Amino acid sequence: MKKIIAASAGLLLVGSMVTAASADVTFTGDSRERLMMKEKYSYDNNQNDYAYGRVRLLMNATTKGGAFANVRMSFGNSQDWGNVDGSNAIYSAAPPATGKGSNSTSTTGLNTVTDWAYMGIPIGPVTVAAGRMPDFTDVWFRYDKRLDALAATYATKNTSVTALVAKIYESEQPTYSVTAHEDRDVNQWAVIAKQNFIGGWNGLFYGIYQDNQTGDVANTITPSQKVSFSGFKGTVKAEGPVGPVKLLGELSYAQKTLSTNGMANSIWYDTDNSPIYKNGLAQNSDAYGGIFHAKMDFGPAAGTFVLGFTRNGFQADGNYGFLMMGGAMGGSNPDIPGQGSPITALNRIGQNPVNSNYSANTVFAGLIGDYQINKTYKLVGILADAGVTGYGNLVELSGMVNIAVTDGAYINLGGGLLHKSLNNSLNYAQNNADASFASFAPGSWVQNHNDLDYAVFTELGIKF
Repeated sequence: MKKIIAASAGLLLVGSMVTAASADVTFTGDSRERLMMKEKYSYDNNQNDYAYGRVRLLMNATTKGGAFANVRMSFGNSQDWGNVDGSNAIYSAAPPATGKGSNSTSTTGLNTVTDWAYMGIPIGPVTVAAGRMPDFTDVWFRYDKRLDALAATYATKNTSVTALVAKIYESEQPTYSVTAHEDRDVNQWAVIAKQNFIGGWNGLFYGIYQDNQTGDVANTITPSQKVSFSGFKGTVKAEGPVGPVKLLGELSYAQKTLSTNGMANSIWYDTDNSPIYKNGLAQNSDAYGGIFHAKMDFGPAAGTFVLGFTRNGFQADGNYGFLMMGGAMGGSNPDIPGQGSPITALNRIGQNPVNSNYSANTVFAGLIGDYQINKTYKLVGILADAGVTGYGNLVELSGMVNIAVTDGAYINLGGGLLHKSLNNSLNYAQNNADASFASFAPGSWVQNHNDLDYAVFTELGIKF
């Protein structure tokens, strides 16, 4: 009897293994460690040096019928040392239950995060996906975001159309009469259309309507007094070759109703900014911005000319930009190799250089040059200029060396200078009532902001 039971259990195990084998499962991932030194990045011109890193593991399972599940886990996500007073404790076993050492800050300590987890099922030419999914659609407009969403995608060889609904905020609050509750959610409805054209050209339309039902700040406000935070935001992009030159043009727009208007419950999508302008007062005009790129290859070298602008509170996605201006979230500017910029001094193009909570009209231009010395070494150089209304001028000179150490392993060595010139700073400080200016006499304010930021970094990384 024991032998029969054992044999039956073995058959069950084999059967389960056969069932699991009907899906192809792959594992990939990456890891990086960054070491930084920054100088004069804050009002008191202090120096920061620190390091942080993480390991990410991506699992993808696909059935024979084309259904799939995709999960990415991130381990570590820690600031290993620096940038905060205190000791870096040495533990004989695991760190404290909080996952943070004695130099605890919001960015310090080990943790494990489910970056995304979603599934998809093909139904004819349409694939339906649901779960917490990533959005890597467009570096300038919206990139490297996570959405709790349901999406349906129709795709052919040259055309792709996705309809998506995402839950941004779930809430049920008392009505103005405080005798009942009503749904006050924030949902997003989006359409993403991509099209390949003849001659190597392609186009993108990405439109998002945000339905914000929160309406007001105080629950006692009557429905007639509610403020609408719903609105549309979208972008149109085209790129392709003209002879030896690769061109890219994009124009983006956001309705003024998406602005916070100084109210805390105006919610745009996770980890991104709504179009806030000046000192957070009501936005009276719709926001917009655009970019133009022209890139040309010269054998092992390439040069890219960049031109762009933001108006009425529009800000580029945090992944777009250079090394010192923009690129703050470690994204994927196609003209800069590696994992984006860890040394940005201006988190977003279109952001106010003095206070990151505010926006400012910006016109910017840049030259990005790169030279592939051989299979191991690649050089990148950047010269960029940004004129910021009401603040002054920013000039960036930066560069990096990308070293392919072995197959799948690299080292990035980089640094940058950001020169800040103020042309109307005193009027700006006086006309923007913000507590951050209160402790600075006019002379001190100019000294701390008409200065030179500089930084260097080392990045060690692997991809597997």
